[in-house]
Amino acid sequence: MPVTLATHADIAAALKKLGTTLDSAKTLEPARTADPELAKALKDVVKELSAGERKRLEATIGGGGGTGQVQTRTAGASQVTARLPTKHDGKAPRIDANTPAVAVFLQRYDGDHKVPRPLERVLVHAAKLHDVLASEPDPKKLVDVVMNGDLRRYVFLLEGITKLYEKQYPDAKGAYESAKQLEDTLGALSMHRSNLAYARHINAPADVLAYMEKCEVKARNDIEALLVEQWMPRKKDGQIPALRELMKGLGDAKWDGYVDDKKYVRDEMVRRLEKVASTDFDMHDLQGGMHELRRQLRWFPIFTESLNGLVQLDDKKNPVAAYEPLLQVTLATSKYVTLPDDSREAGAIRISKSLYVALMQATLDLGGLKDAGEPFEAVVNAYVALKKAKTPEEAQQKVTALAGPRLMNDVHTAADKLYADMKKHKLVEKLADSVKRG
Repeated sequence: MPVTLATHADIAAALKKLGTTLDSAKTLEPARTADPELAKALKDVVKELSAGERKRLEATIGGGGGTGQVQTRTAGASQVTARLPTKHDGKAPRIDANTPAVAVFLQRYDGDHKVPRPLERVLVHAAKLHDVLASEPDPKKLVDVVMNGDLRRYVFLLEGITKLYEKQYPDAKGAYESAKQLEDTLGALSMHRSNLAYARHINAPADVLAYMEKCEVKARNDIEALLVEQWMPRKKDGQIPALRELMKGLGDAKWDGYVDDKKYVRDEMVRRLEKVASTDFDMHDLQGGMHELRRQLRWFPIFTESLNGLVQLDDKKNPVAAYEPLLQVTLATSKYVTLPDDSREAGAIRISKSLYVALMQATLDLGGLKDAGEPFEAVVNAYVALKKAKTPEEAQQKVTALAGPRLMNDVHTAADKLYADMKKHKLVEKLADSVKRG
């Protein structure tokens, strides 16, 4: 059973049970211990300890160590069961110390001290970004690392949580815009690659392919230039400029207390959902309608995951009967619907899982339709740019002759049906209500 060492007492208890020390824990060979899972968890957490975190842990051990019992949880288990008692009637997080990864990040960027839980949620993603971006010193190779790895997801999470806080803290807007620039640049290369693959698939003319190949090369060069300028560690201090600016701004902000922060987060998510619900989207406008709806829906799952456990899903809350069967589909247990656990939170916001799955399904479906239609439009735009057609309408006719007449019609028809179903069941409105009540 996977083991989580959530507190200093847990770590101290693990050291005692395994009969090892902090220094020796770094070189443990789990397979040779009596409890491999515990040994692996201990080895991983000790490796991430900052100097300050280590001192505090040594103080704990010196005071008699832990309880002798190591807290565990089964992966995917109910997150309602708390490993630690709720503190101060839910007015403070369950764990005082910052996570080891955030402690290391703070030591690197802002000295050795503790930050409040709301800011810690932001820095969880900043720390992950630093680790990936510092893993390869060659800018050209780093482009491949970030495109082939999971960096864009971490960027999305940092972008999401800073977007969520931009009304409350002025410096969050700058951090959001910086993360958005990186995400947009990564997304552009991914898009141009897909567009070029589609153009080759429909046997587009050689000059169109050459034009689209240049677009792909430019997108790659743009990423490399941005990484060098803002997102690679500097030799003098090992800091990444964009993350240094984030820490400088948000680290100096006067963060709300735990309870007030939770209220702000809840109200802001509700406000954004209600805005989406009150907006009409034209499913026959690929970018301004269909893609824009997908973008707006997608923010909610990004917000919930970026909050690092503050939002949890409840499969007992099913306000729309039509969506309850979605709890049984594969998506309901996939990575898209698996949120961070609430081990650090006191009184997480609990929302309907069936509504969340429905929203995620709609987001994925719209993404698939967008991905089917966007490359078609890219080839149309190439025809216009190369003056192979006098108007977009003429270009569309020529590309339709290559791609077939049904593609875009099928895309718009499917999008119309999906959007109508969402509105019929008031998916976004019900989700907003679930957040209010959660």
